[in-house]
Order: sequence, then C-alpha cells, then structure tokens
Amino acid sequence: MKKLLIACLIFSCFNIYSQQEEEPIEFNKNEIKLNMLYFLLGAVEVSYERNLNEYSSIGTSVLINTNDSEFWDLNYAITPYYRLFFGKKPAQGFFFEGFGMLNSYKEYEYWSYYNPEIDYYFYEESSRNTTSFAIGVAVGGKFVLRERFVTEISGGIGRNFINNSEYNDYTIVPRFSINLGYRF
Repeated sequence: MKKLLIACLIFSCFNIYSQQEEEPIEFNKNEIKLNMLYFLLGAVEVSYERNLNEYSSIGTSVLINTNDSEFWDLNYAITPYYRLFFGKKPAQGFFFEGFGMLNSYKEYEYWSYYNPEIDYYFYEESSRNTTSFAIGVAVGGKFVLRERFVTEISGGIGRNFINNSEYNDYTIVPRFSINLGYRF
C-alpha cells in the first residue's frame, strides 16, 4: 500500500505544472493627435490620449472653431472619452468609445412681422452663444506604424441634454475624426 501511495505521489508530481505569469507588453502610453477632417473644414481639434493598459485608454479632445462662416455654428467642444480596444496589438485595432462633450454653439432666432400701413414685411435675426453637454458613443479603428505614428478613423453621435430649446438644431451632435498623431 505504501508503494502504491508513493507511486501516486510521484506520478502526480509529474502532472503538476506551474503557470507562468505573462509579462506585460511594453508600449508607449501617451498619444497626441490632430483631427485632419475638422482641420480641412476650418476647425482645429487636438487630442491627448493615455493608454491605461493593452485594452483601454482615456483621453480628451479640444475643438476650437477657426472659421467664422455659416457652415460652422460650433464655437468650441471639450470631449473626454474612454475607449475599449478589441485588437491583438496593444491599444490599437477596432474600438468602442463612450464620450461626454461640453460644447458651445451659435443659436439663431428669426422673426418676421408685417406692417400694413406700408405693406411691408420686416425680418429680424438674432444669435446667441449657448452651452450644452452631450453624452454619446462612437466606433473606430486605430493603427500604429513603427510603434510611434498613429492613424485612426472614428465616427459616432451624442445627444445634448442641457439648453435644448425647440429652435435648437444641436440636439444631436456628431463626432467624426480622421486623426494623425504621435505615440510617446
């Protein structure tokens, strides 16, 4: 019986193996990016992103309108975000993004009234700057070239929750980007 017990213990020792802990993959954790899409449309959006680990990151984008045309009613936007990556490489590949956006935009109001004494319609327009906060989601893809240069494309939408008047065209806010950047 002792020989059987010793044989079982020796046999079980051969079946025991130790699990090796995976060493964390070393990669640069900071990124700074410029949104080329908004740059071409007359605004500047700069982003800073910090990679928390291989699968997630947090960041902030700041958008400032540099064009006074009627095409851009947006004055500025500050957008903190969280990303969850599904790629095989660290902090790159396909991602989901949740974001909040503090934004300021021009809101226009139009009035018209009729003066019967001179048989003429008068039109007036006024504008004011309105600030709102939106929450939204986006999806995209990020690619890192030579462990330093970052390209990404993403798109999503959010909904403004503050200062939504019935004349407000900014109930839904877009979030689109074609970013070029540097990882350090």
